Amino acid sequence: MTYYLDTSSQTYLEYGLTDATTLVGDLSMIRLHNAPESGYATLSIRRALSKPNATSKWAYELGIGVGWIGAQTLPHLRTSLSWGRGMEWGDKSGWATVEASAVWDLTYAQHIAKIDMTLGIQITEVTAGMIQLYTAHMFDENVATIAPPVIFGPKKKQIPHPDRHRKSAWKPREHCGQTGPLARILGWVPAHENAETRVT
Repeated sequence: MTYYLDTSSQTYLEYGLTDATTLVGDLSMIRLHNAPESGYATLSIRRALSKPNATSKWAYELGIGVGWIGAQTLPHLRTSLSWGRGMEWGDKSGWATVEASAVWDLTYAQHIAKIDMTLGIQITEVTAGMIQLYTAHMFDENVATIAPPVIFGPKKKQIPHPDRHRKSAWKPREHCGQTGPLARILGWVPAHENAETRVT
């Protein structure tokens, strides 16, 4: 029996332009054993709809980018609306988020509609755990994936609640219509006072 391994890597950057506006960069590379190398890059602007001290936080995001499959390039637009709030469980802090988004394919009109949900908890000073449910409708099919990521951050710096973190426009298995178990390891690096970098 031969086992084939599908892999992907993602770099996610955020830079706070103002208290209400964030510049977002999302770059992903996907390698599948039965398909050409593919990926996408998206640049977005996120605007807060809630006051900074609000318990529940709302935001919208507008982005433009390009995907590729082998030598073929596929430009796209991305729109999203997200909700998030912090939570407390005893002496542990956590968060919950929901994001509805759409990727508008400008080449073949193969649009992708998505709803992603995250529940996370701060485990230690440097680690946090999450349960994420990704759902998507594309190519007249519905796809769902559950992922249990673990986040690692720098010591003595609280890992930021990913109500600020947006999921990628295309998840590897959603984009390719595949199903099965998915594991993720994330790292958070405070690159600058107003910037965050996440690598998966």
